[in-house]
Amino acid sequence: MTEDAAGAPRVALQLYTLRRQAEQDLEAALDQAAETGYREIEWFGGLRGRTAKDLRILLSERGLGLMAAHVPLAELEADPAGVMDMYRALHCQVLVCPWLDQDQRGDGSRAHYLELGRRLDLLSYRFRAGGFRFAYHNHEFELLPFDDGEPERLGRDGLHALASRRSHDGWGLELDIYWAAFADSDPVALIRELGDRVQLLHLKDGLLPGPPEERAAEQATSERWFRPLGRGDVDVAGCVEAALEAGVRLFAVEQDEAAETEGSPAEDAATSLRFLETATALGARPGKSATP
Repeated sequence: MTEDAAGAPRVALQLYTLRRQAEQDLEAALDQAAETGYREIEWFGGLRGRTAKDLRILLSERGLGLMAAHVPLAELEADPAGVMDMYRALHCQVLVCPWLDQDQRGDGSRAHYLELGRRLDLLSYRFRAGGFRFAYHNHEFELLPFDDGEPERLGRDGLHALASRRSHDGWGLELDIYWAAFADSDPVALIRELGDRVQLLHLKDGLLPGPPEERAAEQATSERWFRPLGRGDVDVAGCVEAALEAGVRLFAVEQDEAAETEGSPAEDAATSLRFLETATALGARPGKSATP
């Protein structure tokens, strides 16, 4: 890990949690993030029609920094130098590939994920040379086991196949604990197994109804299975403890949808931060944010 990563734990709010507010009024969304007690943001959505200087001012005026940024794979591969220039201007040093579009998932085979892992590893050298750390953020589909009869040492699923291509410690995974649990993996055990290959932890909670093979990711959104941390079925406190033991120091809170149709994403984000500070090992972190 870098010196930065070895310091005090940091907790950010993934802006996707407030995406609807941000689309209507970015300044108001950032106000909400700061007022709920967060001091850092995990960004997504590019410059949003502004200059990097303008965004930096907006963040600075609210006492917010950028812990990391989600950047689409196509953009990362097409213009890595431009991406680095943009986020360097925003004082952000961690870049994350957040998602694979359907065509980027290929046939979902072991060979496809091994090749994708090779591409990510090569890309990570560019980012490391530019002073950035790099991570890949999972959903549920990367954790569906392969059924090709090959030995598990070659990677039992897409996530493990990707991680097996990691050739240096400048990149790794942003493990999303809810999607891991959704796919019937034990996220605590997964963190302990992957160790320092986990660079960031995506803290997300929600319901896990029925057998895993009968769940669909689309249901989680349409039926609002997401919950503030500590109010769902994921062992968030156990994941935090395992991550700290593994050396993880960067944590991002995200809730895809409010639990209720008329619910407040900002209130849910505040509830999640209070849970982290009162019911997990992050509560003892130096310089922790005070929640209202």
